Amino acid sequence: MEQPNNDNKKQNSSNGTQQIEEKHSPFSEEQPLPAKETNPSTNLPQIVEQQEVLSNSPTPVGQPGDVVDAKGTSNPSRNIEEENHEPPPNSQNENSPQLEERNPSISSTIIFITAIVVCLVLFAVLLWALYPPSPPAPPSCQYGWNYFNGSCYKLYSNKVGYNAAEAECRENNANVVSIHSEQEQKFVNDLREGSWTWLGLKHDSKWSWSDGSDVDYTNWEDGHPMLIRTLTNMRRDTGKWESKTSLDNNFFICKKPK
Repeated sequence: MEQPNNDNKKQNSSNGTQQIEEKHSPFSEEQPLPAKETNPSTNLPQIVEQQEVLSNSPTPVGQPGDVVDAKGTSNPSRNIEEENHEPPPNSQNENSPQLEERNPSISSTIIFITAIVVCLVLFAVLLWALYPPSPPAPPSCQYGWNYFNGSCYKLYSNKVGYNAAEAECRENNANVVSIHSEQEQKFVNDLREGSWTWLGLKHDSKWSWSDGSDVDYTNWEDGHPMLIRTLTNMRRDTGKWESKTSLDNNFFICKKPK
């Protein structure tokens, strides 16, 4: 019975000594190792070897497709941005057939429009040839008056003296007719219907028209004018002019500007 107790004592004493050793052991806790003193002269070959290894080693590359910057580091985010800006593959090849397909359709449309325009022009020319436009209507005068070359004329079929004829014309803002060309002579001769008709040509100190216009045309009968007669009328047969007196009565024609 005493032997076990001795063994327990030995065991307890051994445990106690072991704990004391663990408490006082310099290696029981992790302590930083003191830095070793380095000698630059001894480390120089190692540095040179490391630089040679780095220079001979390939450029560090990240994942496949990553962009590597100047420092040799990969930049996946930059690679993603460039992928977003790059055009889709084979975009030019896909668009070029479409452009080639559009060109024939555009040219055919232009040809079709040109053909329509040409047909419309030809149709318009044909209509103009078949149905030419009517000439513009001549200027008209008020009712009962006849137009010729910018003036209006009216025949009065009542026989009166010259002064009465001039008074009647002035009431209508006109004068007894004056004639300035062969064409106007023919027009007035046709208008008077073959009657003796007063003209506005009279003699005071010289021959002049009652409307104040110049005497630039005459159509006197042979032997006329006579100085003792101061008025003028048209012969009913030939339309020639004869000098008359104020005692005669004739038809008269009034003339006024349009």
